[in-house]
Amino acid sequence: MVTTDELQDQSLQVLAQVVRLLCRCTDLAFAGAVPGEELAGLGLGAQLLADEAMHLLPTTADVDELVVGYDDPVEALRAAEALTRRVPIEAFPAGASQLIVGICDLIREHPA
Repeated sequence: MVTTDELQDQSLQVLAQVVRLLCRCTDLAFAGAVPGEELAGLGLGAQLLADEAMHLLPTTADVDELVVGYDDPVEALRAAEALTRRVPIEAFPAGASQLIVGICDLIREHPA
C-alpha cells in the first residue's frame, strides 16, 4: 500500500514533469507561431500554466530537465494533462485542481 508521504512525493514529481511538458509546449508553439496566430495563444496559455504549476512546487524542485519526444505543442499539452491522472487529486498541493482545469481548458481551446 502506498503511504500518504509517497503519494505526495509522486504528486510533486508529476507536477515537475508537467512543468517541463508545459514549457516544451510553450517553446514549440512560439517557434511555429506567426504573430496573431492561434499557436501564439497556445504558447502564452501554456507559459502561464507552467508558471502556475511552478508556484505549487517547492523552490528546490528541479524542472530544468529537457523534455524530448514531442514535436507538436498540443501533443505535449495532452501529455501534461495525462500525467495529472496518475496521482489522486487529493495528493497534489492545494491549487492543483485549478491548474488541471486550466490545462483541460487549453486543450479544449486548441483541439489539434
